[in-house]
Amino acid sequence: MKFVQKLSSKIIILVLIVAVIGFIGLFISQSFRIKAVQTDYEKGQAVLQQIEDRNAKLKEHLDFYQNSPGYMLYVEKVARESLGMAKPNETVILPITDNNGTLQDAQVSVPTLVNTSAPPAPHKANWQNWLGFFFGT
Repeated sequence: MKFVQKLSSKIIILVLIVAVIGFIGLFISQSFRIKAVQTDYEKGQAVLQQIEDRNAKLKEHLDFYQNSPGYMLYVEKVARESLGMAKPNETVILPITDNNGTLQDAQVSVPTLVNTSAPPAPHKANWQNWLGFFFGT
């Protein structure tokens, strides 16, 4: 009986030691996981701060360009020079060279900055387009 009591008390102590070692192991592994998650969170916060700073700068630029008359003059200049557009009721005179290399002025109609044409026809359903194609309606 005494042997069984000694054996059972040793088993209980051994189980307690294993449980304590297991608890300490789990605690240490959870501590490393918490540290890794905290590091990822801090990196994410840094990236978020950079994005918010960039967003604020872009908003400042947008406000400047939307409220700046100089920007609108630049847009008009690009539309006139690069895209060949003109304001309504404006006549554009473009220099043209002939075969001899001499410059001649020619009046050319170009698209306008403001669309003054009639509104487009309402969009037809696809079946109406096919009906018109086959029967000429």
